[in-house]
This record gives sequence, structure tokens and C-alpha cells, in this order.
Amino acid sequence: GWFLLKYHMEFNNYPQNIENLLIKTEARGYNKLFAHRDFDIYNSENKELIGRVISYWTLVSLTDKSMHSPGEIFPDRFPKVEKREDDLNFLKVHSPERIDYSAEFKVRYDDIDVNKHVNNMNYIVWAFEALPKEFRDEYKPKTIDMVYKKEIQNGNTVLSEVQIDENIALISVKNKDTDDELCIVRTEFEEI
Repeated sequence: GWFLLKYHMEFNNYPQNIENLLIKTEARGYNKLFAHRDFDIYNSENKELIGRVISYWTLVSLTDKSMHSPGEIFPDRFPKVEKREDDLNFLKVHSPERIDYSAEFKVRYDDIDVNKHVNNMNYIVWAFEALPKEFRDEYKPKTIDMVYKKEIQNGNTVLSEVQIDENIALISVKNKDTDDELCIVRTEFEEI
């Protein structure tokens, strides 16, 4: 199965009050154990590029959880990834050093995908859940860097912990039941 390892997102105009988005994606190839996939996000009404995303994925055995190179499993479908001049770059992400805000909640049945794991987009929602309403009313994401570490199951308790320094939020999403860190997020915000 394909498992997402990390994202880097950059927004020219964070998608708010847009009814229809157009997303173009490209499988870029692989480097060692990681497959690269890029996304471009457009406002489908005026074709404005509103954001770009790069992501790293890996193939994991569903029986023993071992990682496998996409190039070894699919030698004819995955070329080696080549660097491009306009490539986005991942930023270094680390856990918060202090906790300014936190929120906790249960993993719901509807958070689970067809592989019986939490869908990766839920982690972003969970990360932002701990941000104060006033902050979210005044700021919108400019960049998001996210590193996935562990999975969580239905019924577990999620703990989202946030450190905010000016317009940068460092967020740790944990399984409160085990204290395992599930993902870490670094988000740069800008005023709305």
C-alpha cells in the first residue's frame, strides 16, 4: 500500500470561499525509498494557480510493515526523480518546545479510510483544531510542512498541541492513549 510520509504546501491564495477547485497531479519518480508526487491547485473558475504541493510517499507491505522502493516494485513505471528549477523545498519540522494551546478529541469511524487507517487529510484538520478561533479568524496558512510518523485507530484519543511564535505555528499531533507522536506540522500564516 502507498503511505504518505510528508507534505510541503505553498499557497498564493489560500482556498477560501471557492466552490470548485481544479487539482493537477504528476508522479515525478522515485529517489531511494520515496516516490515524489506534485500537485497544482487552481481556482477552476478563473484558472488562477492558488497553491502547489510536493509530497513523498513510500510503498509499505500491509503484512509486515516493511518499506519497499517503488523502483524495485514497479521498475518500468517509476523513473529516478530529476530535480527541477522550480521545485518546492521541504522545511525542517520539529515538535513544539512549549505548549500554548491544545485540544483533544476521539478518532471517529468516519475518519477512517478504505485501508482502515485514518485518512491523511484528517491530520491537518486535527493539527489546526487546537489553534484559537481568534487566530484563525485573523490568519490564513501561507505554507504547511507536515511529517507523518505513526498511524492511529478508531476510538483512540487525539491530542493536538500548538506553539505559536508570531506567524509560525509548530504543532504536534499525538495519540493521547499511548503518547506516540503521530505527525508534526510547521505552518507559516499570513494576515487575511
